[in-house]
Amino acid sequence: MMRVKLVVSDFHLGTGQRQADGSLNPIEDFLLDDRFIEFIEYHATGDYTTAEVELVINGDFFNMLQGEVDGVVPSDVTETIARRQLEAIFAGHARLFDSLRAFAEQPGKKLTFILGNHDAGLVFPAAKELLRQRLGEQIQIHNRSYVFDDVHVEHGDRYEPAHRVDPKLPILSKGLAQGVVNLPWASYFFIHFVRKIKARRAYIDKVKPFRHYLTWAALYDFRFFLVMMARLIGFVFWTAAFGRVGHKRFGFRSLLMLVEQARGDAEARAARQLLKVGKANIVIFGHTHHPIYRQWLPGREYLNTGCWNGITHLDIERYGFQVQLAYAQLEWNGRRWLAALRRWKGRTRPYEDFLA
Repeated sequence: MMRVKLVVSDFHLGTGQRQADGSLNPIEDFLLDDRFIEFIEYHATGDYTTAEVELVINGDFFNMLQGEVDGVVPSDVTETIARRQLEAIFAGHARLFDSLRAFAEQPGKKLTFILGNHDAGLVFPAAKELLRQRLGEQIQIHNRSYVFDDVHVEHGDRYEPAHRVDPKLPILSKGLAQGVVNLPWASYFFIHFVRKIKARRAYIDKVKPFRHYLTWAALYDFRFFLVMMARLIGFVFWTAAFGRVGHKRFGFRSLLMLVEQARGDAEARAARQLLKVGKANIVIFGHTHHPIYRQWLPGREYLNTGCWNGITHLDIERYGFQVQLAYAQLEWNGRRWLAALRRWKGRTRPYEDFLA
């Protein structure tokens, strides 16, 4: 029997393409429900009908950092708030979740979720239970990583200082009537700063690498650049002095954290270390939104599944606006898992090999 595992990440599902009044939702990041439904159905029919297929959704599938509750996006996310955010996402992408449920209910098919930084609210038991009610009790949910045989899969956010959630303290409860998600600095920054910028420049969080965008903005969008930089500097110092999630204050140590964050390529360094000293021969991350395939050691592979959102790339290797639809495919050959990084093209041409 054919055994296959498919890994995708970073869809950032919001509340849907349409708002309650019927107008377009300008901050919805995921617009490819039909393409993903086609992907799901393809891998449950035809040659895959009798195959053992596991679909692994490797973090940031839900964009809970944009989920409004009573007109605001809270940074103190309680269990009740997390459930309401999930319910709104389910309603906004109903057909997609119907397709996922149908896949998970088929014999030989399995659906697995791994938490990321945008859907950290799934850490609550009630949020997990709601997801199981929608997709089936048989689905698996992993808080940090999913390890099997010689394969290590995780979102990758914990290797970046600004995105790191303390795995020993995912929920803050000290002095609180209800526990709240221990959101990292970058999530607080997204909720209280980036979302306001997106109202004027919707692409602002979908430009890579961002340092190149700052150079471009300084040359061609100078007024916006000056206003944004002034507000950014003010926000960073305000957060250091007053910013908090639950009882946790970020404090001025957050300034040191941002200096460390500036080193970049944290996921690649972490993957290389896992392949060098760990038992894994294959490491799969998401989070960076860049599809990547690397071999630093013979027979040891690193794959990053990128994202299914539109990204504007300003580096020479990928220059321009792209929607990659990248995924990792693992196939068992009787002795080990064989990995490939692919780009979904549709039923008539299911994939093409992707090396980046």
